[in-house]
Amino acid sequence: MIVSVLLVSVLSPLVSIVVVSDIAGSIIPSPIVDVSAARESMSLSVFLSRTLSGLPYEKSMMLRDLKSNTYSTRNMTKKTHLNVRYEITSEVLEKTPGVTVDAQGNISLHGRSGVMVLIDGRQTYMSGADLASYLKAIPGGNLDKIELMDNPPARYDAAGNGIINIRLKKNRIAGMTGSISTGYSQGRHSRANNALNLNYSNKKINVFSNLGYNYDKNYGQDLFSRSFYNAENTVTSGMLLDNSQEYYSNGYSGNLGMDYSPSEHTTFGLQLNLNTSINDGYASSASSNYGLSTLDSAGLGITIADGVRQNVGSNLNVLHKFGKAGGELSVDASYLKYLGQLDQSLETHVFQPNGALINNDNFIYDLPSRMNIYTMKSDYSISMDKVKLEAGLKWSTVTNDNLNTSRIMIGNQAVVDNGRSNHFKYREGFAGAYISGQKVWNSFGLQMGLRA
Repeated sequence: MIVSVLLVSVLSPLVSIVVVSDIAGSIIPSPIVDVSAARESMSLSVFLSRTLSGLPYEKSMMLRDLKSNTYSTRNMTKKTHLNVRYEITSEVLEKTPGVTVDAQGNISLHGRSGVMVLIDGRQTYMSGADLASYLKAIPGGNLDKIELMDNPPARYDAAGNGIINIRLKKNRIAGMTGSISTGYSQGRHSRANNALNLNYSNKKINVFSNLGYNYDKNYGQDLFSRSFYNAENTVTSGMLLDNSQEYYSNGYSGNLGMDYSPSEHTTFGLQLNLNTSINDGYASSASSNYGLSTLDSAGLGITIADGVRQNVGSNLNVLHKFGKAGGELSVDASYLKYLGQLDQSLETHVFQPNGALINNDNFIYDLPSRMNIYTMKSDYSISMDKVKLEAGLKWSTVTNDNLNTSRIMIGNQAVVDNGRSNHFKYREGFAGAYISGQKVWNSFGLQMGLRA
């Protein structure tokens, strides 16, 4: 047998997960192993048992020369798992193989935009700047793993080009356990993130909590020089542009949950979470426009923004396993509430070469937003003879209320500008069902599903 080994560890002297693949492409993760700086290589025998698309699969082999590094990834059938710790969640995503995050916070998976982001298997219903702000408030120390799905099964909504599922920590070790992580970096400005995890578990009850705080301050500057030529390739005019921006954010996150198992087959769960992000920014843009050799005009723009985003969520869930029959039934009900408030001012000034003011505009924007989301779903799955069948129902309703009030300064008075103001409200309801099946033959698998 030809065996290849991939190992990338989350924290180099802590723990790692080894990933092994044989020549047929079968991928097998090992249990967690210690790889310390004093023991950079080792030999060990493992007998691994895993699930391939929910089906039992076993293989035994010898692993040698394990090297510690930076991140730990596990490439499974249809999923890639990334075990993480430290930094903030948005930075972890930026470093995740196959994931791209642009300057506006839009996330792409293997070059495809419109990715659906889940937290503990539940949809966030956010994108762009809202999602970026939400993820910045979650320290990496509160993350258990990140799951990437290029081709999600039918149980997930059809919207989106792939799924990123962010799993938060939930310790199952008996007794009282906890961990604290902190990180600090210093460049032109400082950055810090802190996380606290506490858990209590016994045979029937598991209580878990995560607290996080992060601070981030950033600065950027762009300098542009443009020249315009005529048909004789002679410069006729030019422009100099200096853009600078500075912003800082404070993020707070909290998560409290409990699982109660009255029997080995049934578990009831309750979870509450709160996420608050405070963002302030300042941006300026200075421009100079030139004729053949003299200054024609100059401009100055200043933008000041203060924003607060708050997300509150609650969840009730039940999981029942049907013993020897191998079936599993889950019922999940969630409520999410998103609140946002952005206050922004925009000033623009245009000057003559002698410094005399040509034009001056000053706009003030008041942008509150509110969204409420109610969801309920039920899923049933059963595995038998290398075949897995799934079916489920889902219902959700979303209400959105966004107000944009624009004012223009006339003298010392702010006057509402109805041409730039609007009020956006909508309500959306959804009800659906799905059924899917999977079949595996050695290293080949087939999956089919139907949504309605």
